[in-house]
Amino acid sequence: TASDKNEYASLLNDYAVGLSEMGHHKQALEAARESVRIYRELSAGNPAAFLPNLALSLNNMANRLSNVGQRKLALEAAQEAVELYRDLCAINPAAFRPALAQSLNNLANMLSDVGQHEQALEAAQEAVKLYRDLCAGNPASFRQGIAISLDTLANRLSDVGQHEQALEAALEAATLFRDLNKTYPDFFCSYLETALHTLLSCLQAMNRSAEAAAVEAELQQLQKNTNPKHNT
Repeated sequence: TASDKNEYASLLNDYAVGLSEMGHHKQALEAARESVRIYRELSAGNPAAFLPNLALSLNNMANRLSNVGQRKLALEAAQEAVELYRDLCAINPAAFRPALAQSLNNLANMLSDVGQHEQALEAAQEAVKLYRDLCAGNPASFRQGIAISLDTLANRLSDVGQHEQALEAALEAATLFRDLNKTYPDFFCSYLETALHTLLSCLQAMNRSAEAAAVEAELQQLQKNTNPKHNT
């Protein structure tokens, strides 16, 4: 039945993510592809019910394709996911704007991977704008989303040589992740580390060596706290 297929495809999506986290990227891609195939079939029969699932599984497949270096195919999947979420947003913006913002952030990274830096920047800027709007209404729910999208924006601005704006975005992302890390260090430590690396890169690009040294020291301290066995 459609219900059984839906449940199986959903499990495949979760399985793909789990396999990817364990480094089994080829098997993860196989699971993600099968999930997309099932959701395409289900969406053809009942688009209203299954298009959101198809969009979600396409985003997942885009990441799995990226992990195995299939960048062009990853970009195609990410673009299709964004198009589906745009259509869904036109019908129900309250339900689908968060997913559109997340998929635009994903698309920005996929565009960057194939060297389409201007388009990547546009997608990243749109993601940040959406997250700012979402945060205005519900900051607690979307602080992580805007912090991730600001980190992406900083990198995409750096790619096109807009170093001052990149630094501004990187500083905001790092500040948000510092706050989140204070509350949930187990979960946000890796995010903060990524944001600090971006911030360090932005400071180095602008030859702000004293500030870069301070961020480097913060990174080292963070890594020591994460791996206490290295504290000897």
